Amino acid sequence: MRVGMNPQKSEGFISLTSKHRMIMVCYIPDFSDYYQASFEVLQLCVESAIKTFNAHGKITLVNNGSCAAVRTYFNVLFESGQIDSVIHHQENMGKIDAMMQAARGVREEYITFSDTDILFKNGWQQAVEQLLDAYPDIGSVSPISVRNTHSYVTMATMRKLLRGKYRFYYESLPQNMEDYNRFLLSINWKPIDDVQVKWPVIDLGAHKVLMGGGHSVVTIRRSIVRDFVPKDPTLILIGKHSVYNYIDLPVDLAGKMRVSTYANWAYHMGNAADTWMYDVQKDNQAAPQVPYDPPVFQQGKMIDYKTFWYKIQKEVFKKLFFLRYPNP
Repeated sequence: MRVGMNPQKSEGFISLTSKHRMIMVCYIPDFSDYYQASFEVLQLCVESAIKTFNAHGKITLVNNGSCAAVRTYFNVLFESGQIDSVIHHQENMGKIDAMMQAARGVREEYITFSDTDILFKNGWQQAVEQLLDAYPDIGSVSPISVRNTHSYVTMATMRKLLRGKYRFYYESLPQNMEDYNRFLLSINWKPIDDVQVKWPVIDLGAHKVLMGGGHSVVTIRRSIVRDFVPKDPTLILIGKHSVYNYIDLPVDLAGKMRVSTYANWAYHMGNAADTWMYDVQKDNQAAPQVPYDPPVFQQGKMIDYKTFWYKIQKEVFKKLFFLRYPNP
């Protein structure tokens, strides 16, 4: 039995209070062997994200079957209001499946997918948002500057460059080399001594970007996740082309460019923290919390041809049905 009217029915539409959602999926089963220092790295990552994310963004943390310490840590952040939402899974359901389950319900315009070993610098959010705001051709932006991914899933980017839509050239960026070598060391690659090595640069006009980008942290348009990411689960714990199929390829299939920022705005830490990482976090200043001013909400209008024909067919079949099976 229902008594009275649900008061929510008389309320208006919900106003979005953010345009950008970050999703982090964490799996730390214990603190032994490979995971010995992972909790320290996790804290650096999450706290740098909280500190540098302004009021235009909100954070969702996903506990993907981690140990009790991670669960407690996430709950404390949630209950103190430092993050917007937390999702707990009893078992590891796979990195991409946990990530996409969280992403399907996102209403913000931009989604940042981040591993839990990323260290953010002040300004990273503005750096990626200004590119996505200004250039509809860009589908994803990584705040980590890398120089060797310009041929990885970038067919749509190549097409635009070959048509002369934007200027492309190779350029030395010595100012990026210290940060880039930190990235190389974090994945156990040999650092580069020659600071004059060339980087693949796209000149957009008012901004420069690097062609291609990694996927340890990447900001992507929600519309791409909605329209081009496979709907079925991967059923894969990690790897085996799951990131390629669900993060990288969809941007290319959407005909959008995959780029990274011209300057470096974030770091990949790996599974152990170094002293310089704490120095970066110490230098980070709390992002200004200017409230997000959302655009005027417009409910989706049912005027496209599919909906038009659906409405006609609905009326026709309703009449045919009741002609054959009239109400008693």
